[in-house]
Amino acid sequence: MSADEVFGAVRDTIAYVLDMEPSAVDMEAGLNSLGLDEMTAVEVAMDLEDGMGLRIPESDIDKAQTGRGLAEYVHSRIKK
Repeated sequence: MSADEVFGAVRDTIAYVLDMEPSAVDMEAGLNSLGLDEMTAVEVAMDLEDGMGLRIPESDIDKAQTGRGLAEYVHSRIKK
């Protein structure tokens, strides 16, 4: 999966969980400022796990800080 595909999948997942249009997700903004909290972070992790087939601890979502950071993290895990 390419970096662009992962970026799109992460953006779409964040949008779905937060009930937003994907185009409204600022991937450079802090995840908390987008409205992601502990509960929705768990949902994002589970949805990404289902879609990508890899376990993503919720703590790693917090560490990513931005949508772009999360996409880069997920892509790095896929490449291994």
